[in-house]
Amino acid sequence: SVRLLNDLTFEAPDMPIKVRNIVVNQVLKDDGSDVRTFLSHVSDSQESSIESLQQTLNTMQNPPVITKIQYLDTEPRGVFGLKILGDALLKEEEGVSAAS
Repeated sequence: SVRLLNDLTFEAPDMPIKVRNIVVNQVLKDDGSDVRTFLSHVSDSQESSIESLQQTLNTMQNPPVITKIQYLDTEPRGVFGLKILGDALLKEEEGVSAAS
């Protein structure tokens, strides 16, 4: 990320780290031929993580509730990100209330 690059090169002006090459991984092909494989991998990984979390919660008294929300196109950061996350949570809550 740009932030990491700035941290490496400008954080300590007396000892900057030279950056000569940047490797970007998990880049999808332009023709979209690998999207299905990528999404399958992400979905399997999420499912495994949520299942592991649920198993841990099942051993607790009064465990917290897992609430799943839709995929957000950006990582929720700062006030704006928290607003988007809050809106998504309220939307999920309304959907559960309407279904009850």
